[in-house]
Amino acid sequence: MLAVVLLTVLVSSDFYARRFWIDHPATTGILAALTVVLISVTVIEAVLNRRSERRWRLLAQYALMELAEAAQDAWAVLAIVFHDDNSRGDRATDSGRITEILDSPDRAPLLKRNLEAILAESSKRDELRRSLEEALDTSRELISRWAVVLTGSSSYSELFDRHVEMIGRIHGLWYFLAYGVRRGSQFRRPGGAHRDDWFVDNFLSMTRIAVRLEHETWAIALSVVPPDWWDLRTDELAAPAHAPTR
Repeated sequence: MLAVVLLTVLVSSDFYARRFWIDHPATTGILAALTVVLISVTVIEAVLNRRSERRWRLLAQYALMELAEAAQDAWAVLAIVFHDDNSRGDRATDSGRITEILDSPDRAPLLKRNLEAILAESSKRDELRRSLEEALDTSRELISRWAVVLTGSSSYSELFDRHVEMIGRIHGLWYFLAYGVRRGSQFRRPGGAHRDDWFVDNFLSMTRIAVRLEHETWAIALSVVPPDWWDLRTDELAAPAHAPTR
C-alpha cells in the first residue's frame, strides 16, 4: 500500500512539481531509484509469500479447521447455562440462536440471570469450571501446535491472535472459578475479591468472540483449499475402483 501511494504521489507530482524535478536532477534520480527498489521489494515479497503459503495450504487449512472446532467447543460451554430442547440440533443453528439471544434486549438479561444462578450453586459452578477447563486444555494444545505455522504468515497471524485472545479469556474465566479472583489480581487496583458480575460479562464476551471466530475461521479455511478440490482429488484417486469389470 505504501509503495502504491508513493508511486501515485510521484507520478502526479509531474503536474505540480515538474520544475522542481528539472532543477534538482540528483534528488530526482535518488527518489526514482528508491521508488523502483521499494516497489520491486514489495512485489517480490508479496509473490514469495503467496508462493510459500500455497506450498503448505493443506497444512494451513488443517490448522484453521482445528481452530474453528476449538472455537465451537468454547461457545458450546454456554449450552449448560440454559437447557432448551429447541436449542439441541446442529451446531450451526445453535450458534445462530446464541447470537440472537446475546443480541436481544429481552432475552440477554434472562441469559445473564441464568448464568448468575449457576454461579450461586456450587455443583453447577464446578460443572461450568470443568467445561471451561476442558476447552482451555484443548486450546492450549492448539496454540503450541500451530503458533509457529500461523504466526509466520501475514495472512493468518491476525486471525490466530484473535484466537489467542479467546483462549486468554477462557483461561481468565477458569482461573476465577478455580481461585475466586482474577488472574494477576494482586497487581490490579482495587485489590481484593471480585464480584461475579465480572465473570458474567466476560463469559458472554468470550462466547460472542468464539461464535464469530468459528464462522470466520471456517470461511477462511474453506477458501484456502476449496471443497471441490478435495472432491476432485478423491474422484481421481478412487477412479480405478470404479472401472468397469471385464
